[in-house]
Amino acid sequence: MMRKTLITIMIGSAGLVLGSATAAAFTYSNYGLVSVPTQVYAYSGFATETKSAIYTSCITWNGAGEGTLVLKNVNDHSNTAFPLENNRNQITSGQRGTGNYLMLTASLVDSTNHTVEADIDINTSYPWKNDGSLDAYDIGNGITHEIGHLLGLDHSSDSAATMYGTSPKGETKKRTIEQDDRNGIDFLYSPSPYKK
Repeated sequence: MMRKTLITIMIGSAGLVLGSATAAAFTYSNYGLVSVPTQVYAYSGFATETKSAIYTSCITWNGAGEGTLVLKNVNDHSNTAFPLENNRNQITSGQRGTGNYLMLTASLVDSTNHTVEADIDINTSYPWKNDGSLDAYDIGNGITHEIGHLLGLDHSSDSAATMYGTSPKGETKKRTIEQDDRNGIDFLYSPSPYKK
């Protein structure tokens, strides 16, 4: 089993990994997006079910109680590099090897510790489906978790939370967000003198 730790210099990375992760229930990696709503761009080669999972994940996070935070742009991209600093939140995929991450989010933060760009990568060295099959990892499950990272959340120690840092094959419970996730979004996006 592997652990993935958050690296915060100018690019922070967090992702869905195999194994266990420890963190306090609802933690954050930065102060969230510099401006909302933001948009994510899907890779043009993604199957319809993957693009649909991205769209649904955005809607799910927008229902967390702080309004519209993230939208799936109708335009796709053709970039395969990850991460790619280009002022667009891009979702890519590629064979990154086993024994590595399942999905990973790399965030570029500014001097006030707000995200200005976050790219998400799906490691296709692992099997992916979007139907809860026990022989594959679930796209909707993983994408919803990673969009939580894009929004500024880190891993949670609450095993029921979407932001819990591990996922077995066939798991779909991270497609919905739980109270711990909502608490984190509320902390990051409701008015606070500490975050500006």
